Amino acid sequence: MKIIYFLIAASILSSCAPSRPENPSNDYVLIEFASKLEEEKENQSK
Repeated sequence: MKIIYFLIAASILSSCAPSRPENPSNDYVLIEFASKLEEEKENQSK
């Protein structure tokens, strides 16, 4: 399930942000987004 969220986040970010491999902030945003989605999923399953 985590991989699906990660792929969705990656596709969203790559479509709206310029894809530059030397830009680490994109990776940071992606990790933040994925962790937020994971938290929401855990909260809903409680």
